[in-house]
Amino acid sequence: DADADDDAPRDADAVVTVDDAGPLLALKVNAQKPYMQVSKQHMGKLRALYSRHSLGGAPLPPEGSSEHAAFAASVFALLARYDACGGAGYQAALGEKAFDVLKKRVGVGCEAFASPLNARYGRFCSAFPDVDGPFGSLGSFFDFAPTRGSFEMNPPFVPEVLLAAAERAEKLLRTAEESDSRLSFVVVVPAWRDVPMWTALEKSAFKRGDALIVPASAHGYCDGAQQIRSPSERHRVSSYDTGVFFLQTTAGARRWPVTEEIRAELLEGMKAAVGSAATTGDLEK
Repeated sequence: DADADDDAPRDADAVVTVDDAGPLLALKVNAQKPYMQVSKQHMGKLRALYSRHSLGGAPLPPEGSSEHAAFAASVFALLARYDACGGAGYQAALGEKAFDVLKKRVGVGCEAFASPLNARYGRFCSAFPDVDGPFGSLGSFFDFAPTRGSFEMNPPFVPEVLLAAAERAEKLLRTAEESDSRLSFVVVVPAWRDVPMWTALEKSAFKRGDALIVPASAHGYCDGAQQIRSPSERHRVSSYDTGVFFLQTTAGARRWPVTEEIRAELLEGMKAAVGSAATTGDLEK
Protein backbone atom coordinates (compact mmCIF):
# COMPACT_ATOMS: atom_id res chain seq x y z
CA ASP A 1 0.00 0.00 0.00
CA ALA A 2 0.97 3.68 -0.12
CA ASP A 3 2.15 3.75 3.50
CA ALA A 4 4.37 0.72 2.93
CA ASP A 5 5.84 2.36 -0.17
CA ASP A 6 6.61 5.47 1.85
CA ASP A 7 8.56 3.36 4.35
CA ALA A 8 10.59 1.54 1.67
CA PRO A 9 14.21 2.74 1.32
CA ARG A 10 14.81 5.02 -1.64
CA ASP A 11 17.93 4.95 -3.78
CA ALA A 12 19.04 8.22 -2.21
CA ASP A 13 18.83 6.57 1.22
CA ALA A 14 20.82 3.48 0.22
CA VAL A 15 24.26 3.28 1.81
CA VAL A 16 26.78 0.56 0.98
CA THR A 17 28.90 -0.50 3.92
CA VAL A 18 32.10 -2.53 3.72
CA ASP A 19 32.74 -4.93 6.60
CA ASP A 20 35.78 -7.05 7.34
CA ALA A 21 34.86 -10.73 7.06
CA GLY A 22 38.24 -12.37 7.59
CA PRO A 23 40.01 -12.98 4.28
CA LEU A 24 37.10 -11.34 2.45
CA LEU A 25 35.18 -8.09 2.64
CA ALA A 26 31.39 -8.06 2.80
CA LEU A 27 29.49 -5.25 1.07
CA LYS A 28 25.91 -4.62 2.19
CA VAL A 29 23.22 -2.12 1.28
CA ASN A 30 21.86 -0.53 4.45
CA ALA A 31 23.50 -3.38 6.41
CA GLN A 32 21.02 -5.88 4.99
CA LYS A 33 21.28 -9.12 3.04
CA PRO A 34 22.03 -10.14 0.37
CA TYR A 35 25.63 -9.05 0.58
CA MET A 36 28.48 -9.30 -1.89
CA GLN A 37 31.96 -10.56 -1.08
CA VAL A 38 35.35 -9.70 -2.51
CA SER A 39 38.91 -10.42 -1.42
CA LYS A 40 40.95 -7.63 0.09
CA GLN A 41 43.46 -7.99 -2.72
CA HIS A 42 40.77 -7.50 -5.36
CA MET A 43 39.29 -4.57 -3.46
CA GLY A 44 42.70 -2.92 -3.68
CA LYS A 45 42.76 -3.55 -7.41
CA LEU A 46 39.28 -2.08 -7.86
CA ARG A 47 40.28 0.95 -5.80
CA ALA A 48 43.28 1.55 -8.08
CA LEU A 49 41.20 1.17 -11.25
CA TYR A 50 38.46 3.45 -9.90
CA SER A 51 40.97 6.12 -8.88
CA ARG A 52 42.58 6.03 -12.31
CA HIS A 53 39.44 6.06 -14.42
CA SER A 54 36.83 7.83 -12.27
CA LEU A 55 38.94 10.23 -10.22
CA GLY A 56 41.49 11.24 -12.83
CA GLY A 57 44.29 9.48 -10.99
CA ALA A 58 43.63 11.17 -7.66
CA PRO A 59 43.67 9.01 -4.51
CA LEU A 60 40.32 7.79 -3.24
CA PRO A 61 39.16 10.08 -0.40
CA PRO A 62 38.67 8.46 3.00
CA GLU A 63 35.60 6.62 4.21
CA GLY A 64 32.80 9.01 5.07
CA SER A 65 33.30 11.16 1.98
CA SER A 66 30.80 11.24 -0.88
CA GLU A 67 33.51 10.00 -3.26
CA HIS A 68 34.20 6.96 -1.09
CA ALA A 69 30.47 6.23 -0.86
CA ALA A 70 30.22 6.37 -4.66
CA PHE A 71 33.16 3.96 -4.94
CA ALA A 72 31.57 1.47 -2.53
CA ALA A 73 28.27 1.67 -4.41
CA SER A 74 30.07 1.09 -7.72
CA VAL A 75 31.85 -1.98 -6.34
CA PHE A 76 28.59 -3.40 -4.99
CA ALA A 77 26.85 -2.90 -8.35
CA LEU A 78 29.76 -4.56 -10.16
CA LEU A 79 29.83 -7.58 -7.85
CA ALA A 80 26.05 -7.96 -7.90
CA ARG A 81 25.94 -7.93 -11.71
CA TYR A 82 28.51 -10.68 -12.13
CA ASP A 83 27.06 -12.68 -9.24
CA ALA A 84 23.64 -12.54 -10.90
CA CYS A 85 25.10 -13.74 -14.20
CA GLY A 86 26.69 -16.80 -12.61
CA GLY A 87 28.81 -19.00 -14.85
CA ALA A 88 32.19 -18.20 -13.30
CA GLY A 89 33.77 -20.55 -15.83
CA TYR A 90 33.04 -17.98 -18.52
CA GLN A 91 35.15 -15.44 -16.61
CA ALA A 92 38.38 -17.46 -16.46
CA ALA A 93 41.47 -15.63 -17.70
CA LEU A 94 45.08 -16.30 -18.60
CA GLY A 95 47.50 -16.36 -15.71
CA GLU A 96 49.64 -13.36 -14.84
CA LYS A 97 52.86 -14.78 -16.28
CA ALA A 98 51.25 -15.48 -19.64
CA PHE A 99 49.88 -11.94 -19.76
CA ASP A 100 53.31 -10.57 -18.89
CA VAL A 101 54.87 -12.50 -21.78
CA LEU A 102 52.28 -11.05 -24.17
CA LYS A 103 52.91 -7.52 -22.94
CA LYS A 104 56.69 -7.75 -23.06
CA ARG A 105 57.06 -9.73 -26.27
CA VAL A 106 54.00 -8.90 -28.39
CA GLY A 107 53.15 -5.43 -27.09
CA VAL A 108 49.72 -6.42 -25.75
CA GLY A 109 48.20 -3.74 -23.55
CA CYS A 110 44.45 -4.28 -23.80
CA GLU A 111 42.03 -7.20 -23.46
CA ALA A 112 39.11 -7.64 -25.84
CA PHE A 113 37.05 -9.70 -23.37
CA ALA A 114 37.52 -9.06 -19.66
CA SER A 115 35.98 -7.42 -16.60
CA PRO A 116 37.32 -5.25 -13.78
CA LEU A 117 37.52 -8.44 -11.73
CA ASN A 118 39.77 -10.45 -14.06
CA ALA A 119 41.50 -7.82 -16.23
CA ARG A 120 45.29 -7.85 -16.15
CA TYR A 121 45.74 -4.53 -17.91
CA GLY A 122 44.30 -1.12 -17.10
CA ARG A 123 42.16 -0.98 -20.26
CA PHE A 124 39.81 -3.66 -21.49
CA CYS A 125 36.54 -4.32 -23.26
CA SER A 126 33.73 -5.91 -21.27
CA ALA A 127 30.10 -6.97 -21.41
CA PHE A 128 28.62 -4.41 -19.00
CA PRO A 129 29.94 -0.87 -19.51
CA ASP A 130 27.29 0.53 -17.17
CA VAL A 131 28.90 -1.12 -14.13
CA ASP A 132 32.38 -1.76 -15.58
CA GLY A 133 32.90 1.77 -16.93
CA PRO A 134 33.96 3.37 -13.62
CA PHE A 135 36.80 0.84 -13.50
CA GLY A 136 38.14 1.38 -17.03
CA SER A 137 35.97 -0.60 -19.45
CA LEU A 138 36.05 0.53 -23.07
CA GLY A 139 32.64 -1.05 -23.67
CA SER A 140 31.77 -4.12 -25.70
CA PHE A 141 34.39 -5.49 -28.09
CA PHE A 142 31.65 -5.71 -30.69
CA ASP A 143 31.30 -1.91 -30.55
CA PHE A 144 35.05 -1.30 -30.34
CA ALA A 145 36.88 -0.31 -33.52
CA PRO A 146 40.64 -0.06 -33.00
CA THR A 147 42.74 0.62 -36.10
CA ARG A 148 46.07 -0.15 -34.46
CA GLY A 149 47.50 -1.75 -31.35
CA SER A 150 48.09 -5.19 -29.90
CA PHE A 151 45.28 -7.02 -28.09
CA GLU A 152 44.62 -10.26 -26.24
CA MET A 153 41.28 -11.86 -27.10
CA ASN A 154 39.90 -14.64 -24.89
CA PRO A 155 36.12 -14.72 -25.43
CA PRO A 156 33.71 -16.73 -23.27
CA PHE A 157 33.78 -20.35 -24.39
CA VAL A 158 30.39 -20.23 -26.09
CA PRO A 159 30.44 -21.33 -29.76
CA GLU A 160 28.31 -18.44 -31.02
CA VAL A 161 30.32 -15.82 -29.12
CA LEU A 162 33.61 -17.35 -30.23
CA LEU A 163 32.57 -17.20 -33.88
CA ALA A 164 31.27 -13.64 -33.60
CA ALA A 165 34.55 -12.57 -31.98
CA ALA A 166 36.63 -14.23 -34.71
CA GLU A 167 34.57 -12.54 -37.41
CA ARG A 168 34.83 -9.16 -35.68
CA ALA A 169 38.61 -9.45 -35.40
CA GLU A 170 38.86 -10.41 -39.08
CA LYS A 171 36.85 -7.34 -40.09
CA LEU A 172 39.01 -5.03 -37.98
CA LEU A 173 42.20 -6.55 -39.38
CA ARG A 174 40.94 -6.15 -42.94
CA THR A 175 40.23 -2.46 -42.36
CA ALA A 176 43.60 -1.91 -40.70
CA GLU A 177 45.41 -3.71 -43.53
CA GLU A 178 43.92 -1.31 -46.06
CA SER A 179 45.56 1.62 -44.26
CA ASP A 180 48.80 -0.26 -43.54
CA SER A 181 48.14 0.00 -39.79
CA ARG A 182 49.75 -2.13 -37.10
CA LEU A 183 47.03 -4.30 -35.59
CA SER A 184 47.50 -7.60 -33.77
CA PHE A 185 45.29 -10.06 -31.89
CA VAL A 186 46.47 -12.96 -29.75
CA VAL A 187 43.36 -15.15 -29.74
CA VAL A 188 42.95 -17.69 -26.93
CA VAL A 189 40.18 -20.23 -27.51
CA PRO A 190 39.30 -23.83 -26.65
CA ALA A 191 40.69 -26.27 -29.20
CA TRP A 192 37.24 -27.18 -30.48
CA ARG A 193 38.12 -28.10 -34.04
CA ASP A 194 34.56 -29.06 -34.98
CA VAL A 195 32.94 -25.64 -34.40
CA PRO A 196 32.77 -22.78 -36.95
CA MET A 197 35.01 -20.55 -34.82
CA TRP A 198 37.97 -22.86 -35.35
CA THR A 199 37.50 -22.93 -39.11
CA ALA A 200 37.21 -19.14 -39.23
CA LEU A 201 40.48 -18.68 -37.35
CA GLU A 202 42.32 -21.34 -39.33
CA LYS A 203 41.27 -19.72 -42.61
CA SER A 204 42.01 -16.17 -41.51
CA ALA A 205 44.01 -14.20 -44.05
CA PHE A 206 45.95 -12.72 -41.13
CA LYS A 207 47.01 -15.89 -39.31
CA ARG A 208 50.74 -15.94 -38.56
CA GLY A 209 52.01 -19.50 -38.31
CA ASP A 210 50.11 -22.48 -36.99
CA ALA A 211 47.95 -22.28 -33.89
CA LEU A 212 49.77 -23.06 -30.66
CA ILE A 213 47.98 -26.09 -29.18
CA VAL A 214 48.36 -26.49 -25.42
CA PRO A 215 47.15 -29.75 -23.77
CA ALA A 216 44.62 -29.23 -20.99
CA SER A 217 46.79 -30.80 -18.30
CA ALA A 218 49.78 -28.64 -19.27
CA HIS A 219 48.28 -25.24 -18.49
CA GLY A 220 45.73 -23.39 -16.42
CA TYR A 221 43.75 -20.22 -16.01
CA CYS A 222 42.89 -17.76 -13.28
CA ASP A 223 39.63 -18.99 -11.80
CA GLY A 224 36.54 -17.12 -12.97
CA ALA A 225 35.64 -16.44 -9.33
CA GLN A 226 39.16 -15.34 -8.43
CA GLN A 227 37.80 -12.29 -6.59
CA ILE A 228 36.64 -14.54 -3.74
CA ARG A 229 39.38 -17.18 -3.91
CA SER A 230 42.38 -17.43 -1.62
CA PRO A 231 45.77 -16.99 -3.32
CA SER A 232 46.35 -20.76 -3.23
CA GLU A 233 43.05 -21.38 -5.07
CA ARG A 234 43.36 -18.58 -7.61
CA HIS A 235 44.58 -20.79 -10.47
CA ARG A 236 43.02 -23.93 -11.88
CA VAL A 237 43.95 -26.48 -14.51
CA SER A 238 42.25 -26.02 -17.87
CA SER A 239 39.16 -28.06 -18.74
CA TYR A 240 40.12 -28.22 -22.43
CA ASP A 241 43.08 -28.14 -24.74
CA THR A 242 43.64 -24.52 -25.73
CA GLY A 243 44.46 -23.05 -29.12
CA VAL A 244 46.34 -19.76 -29.41
CA PHE A 245 46.15 -17.96 -32.76
CA PHE A 246 48.23 -14.97 -33.75
CA LEU A 247 46.35 -12.71 -36.17
CA GLN A 248 48.22 -9.68 -37.49
CA THR A 249 48.20 -7.20 -40.31
CA THR A 250 51.35 -6.99 -42.42
CA ALA A 251 52.51 -3.94 -40.47
CA GLY A 252 51.55 -5.61 -37.20
CA ALA A 253 53.63 -8.67 -38.02
CA ARG A 254 56.62 -6.44 -38.76
CA ARG A 255 56.21 -4.62 -35.46
CA TRP A 256 55.49 -7.69 -33.31
CA PRO A 257 56.96 -10.76 -35.04
CA VAL A 258 55.87 -13.98 -33.31
CA THR A 259 58.93 -16.20 -33.09
CA GLU A 260 59.27 -19.76 -31.83
CA GLU A 261 61.01 -18.34 -28.79
CA ILE A 262 57.97 -16.21 -27.98
CA ARG A 263 55.65 -19.19 -28.42
CA ALA A 264 57.79 -21.21 -26.00
CA GLU A 265 57.77 -18.39 -23.44
CA LEU A 266 53.99 -18.10 -23.68
CA LEU A 267 53.62 -21.84 -23.18
CA GLU A 268 55.73 -21.67 -20.03
CA GLY A 269 53.65 -18.74 -18.80
CA MET A 270 50.44 -20.70 -19.32
CA LYS A 271 51.89 -23.70 -17.47
CA ALA A 272 52.49 -21.51 -14.42
CA ALA A 273 48.72 -21.16 -13.86
CA VAL A 274 47.94 -24.88 -13.49
CA GLY A 275 47.35 -24.58 -9.74
CA SER A 276 47.35 -27.39 -7.20
CA ALA A 277 44.89 -29.67 -9.04
CA ALA A 278 46.41 -31.82 -11.77
CA THR A 279 43.06 -32.48 -13.46
CA THR A 280 39.60 -30.94 -13.44
CA GLY A 281 38.42 -33.99 -11.50
CA ASP A 282 40.80 -33.08 -8.69
CA LEU A 283 39.01 -29.75 -8.35
CA GLU A 284 35.94 -31.57 -7.06
CA LYS A 285 37.80 -33.49 -4.36
